Amino acid sequence: MSYKYLLSLLTALLIINQVNSQVDSANIVKLELDGFSFIGSYDTALYCGNFTVISKEKTTIFNEECIEKVGSITAEDLDANGTREILVETYSGGAHCCTSLYIGALTGNSFKYIDTIYWGNCGYSVEDLNNDGKKEIIGCNDMFAYYFTNFADSRFPTVIYGFRNGHIKFINKEFTKIILKDIKEIKEELKDYLKKGFDCAKKVNGVYEVFNTDAGSVQALLAAIVASYQSIGEADEGYNYVDEVYNCPDKATFIKNLKTEFKLK
Repeated sequence: MSYKYLLSLLTALLIINQVNSQVDSANIVKLELDGFSFIGSYDTALYCGNFTVISKEKTTIFNEECIEKVGSITAEDLDANGTREILVETYSGGAHCCTSLYIGALTGNSFKYIDTIYWGNCGYSVEDLNNDGKKEIIGCNDMFAYYFTNFADSRFPTVIYGFRNGHIKFINKEFTKIILKDIKEIKEELKDYLKKGFDCAKKVNGVYEVFNTDAGSVQALLAAIVASYQSIGEADEGYNYVDEVYNCPDKATFIKNLKTEFKLK
């Protein structure tokens, strides 16, 4: 997993071995599974999405009206127990933001949502990362979007979820090799700034201004590094790295923001 790979997920879902929904020109997304129909529709006049589940007997057993547009409906046996969960992806529309993923389940002749993942600007994929038969959902956390600098120069840490006991669980610690590889790649990108040098943020009206500056881009990279370390229980390692490579006057302010604004402790 690499940051460049995660960027590609913003425009395409690389979902492996799944049942795929079909999309037609009338803004209809449909999945047929075991006699059940899962249908997402979109009213372009009202800007409303609708998600409906129809049973084998052709009766409506679930209906959700005027939601965000349903982009895809897929089925995955996330926990390898022989039963496939239904993954409903919605999108708010617009150049940036926001994607959500709802995980639902059929029980007899009823359907309900059992968990959700909010992706914001990030894409995701469903993969069996360790070949144990269970599927992981891997994407990124866009919490730093526009905070230190513009969107293009913002950096988002990798997040990995598993499906455990009927719920989504954050499991980065189970895949430390992937996270450490991502950290290494971000550090390589940071080296370009450190090698050529960059101007530290200037103080304006008592506040360090970093947005759309090289200092902001550096902070965006460092924030992603710290968040990645924190996600595998090694936050101190991240802050030690910041202390080592970032020697601008606003270092203490930057670290404080990471710990208080983003709870990276």
